[in-house]
Amino acid sequence: MIAGGSGEWPGGPLAPLADDLRRELAGRGYTPRTAGDQLRLAAGLSRWLEGRGLTADGVTALVVEEFFQLRRTQGQRRWLTSRSVSALLACLQIERCGTSIAGAAPSAALQAAYRDYLLAERGLTAGTVAQYLRYATVFLSWLPAPAEAGLAGLSAGQVTAFIMAPGKPQVTASAVSSEAVQGEAQ
Repeated sequence: MIAGGSGEWPGGPLAPLADDLRRELAGRGYTPRTAGDQLRLAAGLSRWLEGRGLTADGVTALVVEEFFQLRRTQGQRRWLTSRSVSALLACLQIERCGTSIAGAAPSAALQAAYRDYLLAERGLTAGTVAQYLRYATVFLSWLPAPAEAGLAGLSAGQVTAFIMAPGKPQVTASAVSSEAVQGEAQ
């Protein structure tokens, strides 16, 4: 049964992990409703894998990213990044897909987290996210090194100075503000 008695796990190669996933979600403090959502997402991934003829052993970070790319293409608005199935990936002992945040350079890791935030939390389109990431690259290169220290002491005056500085791509205050808020949340 999926958490809360909302139905049977529909099968697929990840079905044997259902109990492990339930325990992982409970251990992370997920509410029954959110755990149910996570289990349904994992069941969808399992059905998708089955349709592609893949086993649980065939699940890699890139395969999971392909699943989320399909969800984005289908117009899904929630659970669009590997962060959405981090508990399942933990059960499978797979690191998150996309840019490996653990091994990335600090600014690359920050940009990867920002990309995930824009896609999953803000629900922005891929084109808008790409534009915001171009701004983020310019903004991070403008900050005093290291970027993390520059973000930690960031002021509204610095954001305004960046926006008003000549010789850079046109940047809106909302793009930079969104980036700064996300950077502070990290």
